[in-house]
Amino acid sequence: MQRIYKYLIPAAAALALVFSLGFFFGRRSVPFEAAIDTVPSHTQTSEETAAEEPSEPVLSADTQEQQCPVNINTATKEVLMTLPGVGEVLAERIIAYREQYGRFIAAEQLMDVSGIGEQRYAELAELVTVGD
Repeated sequence: MQRIYKYLIPAAAALALVFSLGFFFGRRSVPFEAAIDTVPSHTQTSEETAAEEPSEPVLSADTQEQQCPVNINTATKEVLMTLPGVGEVLAERIIAYREQYGRFIAAEQLMDVSGIGEQRYAELAELVTVGD
């Protein structure tokens, strides 16, 4: 009986690790064309919605892609995530870098952000700007 427990605990730990990794990487494989979530309609009544000023429309990734180049000094996390190869974590790193060091002076400064090397920057170079 002791032999079974000797192998059971490491096997259960390995199974939990494999499941966790599969869950983590499976959640990160959302297609690039996925639409950005909208505010649930049940949070406001139609009268409240009609009384409000029109807000900016929530755009799908395809529509936002047409609004390139993206200003990396003012873009939100959601807009940054529409760029190819930029997920939630990398978008948060770009924003954190911007908050810590101030505005980007040149788009090449993206390579100073952890996770953006020369290859990824080459993919993003024509899609980003630092504004006026």
